[in-house]
Amino acid sequence: MSSTDLALLVFRGVIGAVFRAHGLNHVFGGGRLRGTAEWFAGLGVRPGYAHAVLASGVEVVAGVPLVLGRPSGSVSPDGRGS
Repeated sequence: MSSTDLALLVFRGVIGAVFRAHGLNHVFGGGRLRGTAEWFAGLGVRPGYAHAVLASGVEVVAGVPLVLGRPSGSVSPDGRGS
């Protein structure tokens, strides 16, 4: 494994962990989903609650394959990736 491969592995792991932690914080931390929904609505993204659920879910789910080193396309709706 080259130093570039190792750096990319560490980078993906860190980014995946941050994605997952951020999504979980939307669901369980601070203002929870309602607070996230109000923030989205304040930005003009409506319906705020639906977008908060979707955004939080995507962050939690997408963080897992990044941490595991799987291709990010594996979380796309059709499973084909890019």
